[in-house]
Amino acid sequence: MWFRQLMGFDEISHENVQKNISVEGAFMTSLVNGKKYRCGFLEVPALKDLRSGINLENYRENIKISETVGDVASLHKDEENNNAVFQAASQFNLLEMVHPGVTPESGVDIYENDRTQGPACAVSCGAGTVFRNYFAQVNGKTGQTAANQIDCLSGIGQFFENEKLNLWKMKNGYAMFSEEGLSYINEKLSGLAKGEWEDLKARLKVGIQWNTEVTTATSGQTVTQVYCSALPVGYHSMVQGRIWENFARLILEASYESTFYAAVKNLQKGGSPRLFLTLVGGGVFGNEVSWILDAIRISVEKFRNVPLDVRIVSYGKSDSNVAGFIQCHNCF
Repeated sequence: MWFRQLMGFDEISHENVQKNISVEGAFMTSLVNGKKYRCGFLEVPALKDLRSGINLENYRENIKISETVGDVASLHKDEENNNAVFQAASQFNLLEMVHPGVTPESGVDIYENDRTQGPACAVSCGAGTVFRNYFAQVNGKTGQTAANQIDCLSGIGQFFENEKLNLWKMKNGYAMFSEEGLSYINEKLSGLAKGEWEDLKARLKVGIQWNTEVTTATSGQTVTQVYCSALPVGYHSMVQGRIWENFARLILEASYESTFYAAVKNLQKGGSPRLFLTLVGGGVFGNEVSWILDAIRISVEKFRNVPLDVRIVSYGKSDSNVAGFIQCHNCF
């Protein structure tokens, strides 16, 4: 199993992991096998913070967008992608729970049993993943537990007064809604002007693991990973109609915009222009492909003058929706 291969001991408990690993700055050392890895630095910024640090008006070049057919784990190991940015699908706690009943105490070794995109990214940069589960600072405590987790939806929850109105409950990174809660949110969203919509998007947070080592490679190369989530539409019974669409689109737009800003920041620091995207919220999460591609389109348009090399990753074979989207974009 990958955790033992990396650290030299079994992932028994939080206490055991924290006792046997030392973290100093951007580096993590196993006190059992003596191996040292670059876990990088974890930042959990709101979109408003990312927006404030970058002036897109300074750019006068052209963005590129294409589809890459392949396995994201292999792409991480490709030395040509050193210092690139990879978007990774996660839950709102920046972890990879296969369902809402899985807690951080279940560990990260189990990720290798999940063949989806997010866990593949997490295992590819194992030290960064160990950091997010066991060493991230959350509410003044070290590490995430069932009772203490990162919540990237918290700023939006404050806008909707979620603590008071109980519109959704966060369960191990999954936002679980009542039908009444979604109806209330839809009503509020439908009354927002464009500027208010953008201000609300700006409250969403993502997790950026800066310059984290690709531990599945032997070269010691690093990448930056942006962990994003979407609303878990497919985990609810009320999936009919358009009750989800407005809120789901808002979260997707904010997630992709944040990812693009992280890629620009990486470029400014001398990193690669390559940005690998995934269809966040697709598959079992149940977000419609049209919502996802619309969110990507909005960011591509916003960052059109930045010389990013954007690549949407399709696993195994070309995705006709993605291919059509790219063909349409490249017509202009």
